[in-house]
Amino acid sequence: MAIFIVIAYLHDNYNLGIVILAGGSLVGFLATIMETEEIDFIRMYINTKHFTKRTLLETLYNTTLYLFPLVVMLFILFPVERMVTLLFFPAILLLNVQLLWTKYAFYPSALLSGVIFFSGLLFQLVLSITLYGLVIIPVYTVVLYFIFLKNICSIISVDETGINAVLTQRKE
Repeated sequence: MAIFIVIAYLHDNYNLGIVILAGGSLVGFLATIMETEEIDFIRMYINTKHFTKRTLLETLYNTTLYLFPLVVMLFILFPVERMVTLLFFPAILLLNVQLLWTKYAFYPSALLSGVIFFSGLLFQLVLSITLYGLVIIPVYTVVLYFIFLKNICSIISVDETGINAVLTQRKE
C-alpha cells in the first residue's frame, strides 16, 4: 500500500492514494477480524464487559498501528488534502469497530456476519445521502452493539452454567 501511495504521489493523484488506503484497509481488516476462532476463545473471558473492553482495545490498537504510518505518508505527501486524510483515519477506526461488533453479534457464522456487515455499509451509505438519514446511522450502530452484547453474554453465560454444573458434581 505504501508503494501505491508513492505512485499516487508521483502522478499527483490523491484520490488513488486514499482509495488504495481504504481498499487495502478493508481487505486487511476483513482478513484479520473475520478470521474464525473457536468458541472457547470467547468463553475464556471472565464476563461480557471484560471481553468487550479487550477486543475493542485490541481492534483500535491494531487499526492505529496498521494505518498510522500510511496516513502520515498521505498527510505529508498531499498537504492540500490534510483535512480529508484527518477525517479518514477516525472513519476507518469506527468502521473496524462496527466490523468487530458485527462479527460477534452473529458469531459463529462468519458468512452471515459478512453479509450483514456489507449490507449495513450499503444501508449506511444510502442513509448518509440525506440529513435525516445521518441521524439514523448512530441508531443502527447502537442496535448492532446491543445485538453484539446479547450474543456475547449468551455465549459466556452458557459456559458459566456449564462450569457451575461441573463444579457441583465434583463437590458431590
